[in-house]
This record gives sequence, C-alpha cells and structure tokens, in this order.
Amino acid sequence: MSEDRKPHRREQILQALALMLEEDSGKRITTAALARQVGVSEAALYRHFPSKARMFEGLIDYIEETIFARVTRILEDVPDATTRCGTILALLLGFAEKTQDWLV
Repeated sequence: MSEDRKPHRREQILQALALMLEEDSGKRITTAALARQVGVSEAALYRHFPSKARMFEGLIDYIEETIFARVTRILEDVPDATTRCGTILALLLGFAEKTQDWLV
C-alpha cells in the first residue's frame, strides 16, 4: 500500500467509527462491524491501529484536529469578533448536541 493511501484509509476508519457512534449510540461497536462499514477486513483495521482502544483514541484526536481547523478557519475568515464568537459557539454546541449520546 502506498504511503498516500494509508492516511486516507485511516481517515475512512475514523469517519466510519464516528458514523457508527452517531447512528447507534449506546450500542457496542465491534471491529467486525466497523470493518464491514469501511469495506475492509478486521486485519486491515489493525494495520492502522494496534488495538480497538487506539481506534477510539485516534477518533478523539481526529475530532480535535477537525474542530481546531474549523475554529482556525473561522478566526481567519470572520473579521467581526462578536460574529466570530457566535460562529465558534454554534460550532461547538452543534458538535456537543450531535455527540451527546456517545458518552452513554
């Protein structure tokens, strides 16, 4: 597998994991189900993550990077401080609302 495909597959795995958490909050997610969602084997998951726990840690890092990137874009693109604060707050509250059941 080429190096440029590896991050892409890793991102696909993380996006699928997030989608499964969003759709089936509270339901146990197996690596078999995650692999099916991504369209790869379970072994392929473990080529990108050494354990299931690392998959969830990777998801946390991915979410953090995504949110910070969006906040940075807002800070660069929105000149008015009040509008900027409102936009960032809407982003964070929207994320919190969308993921509130993940902690169940």
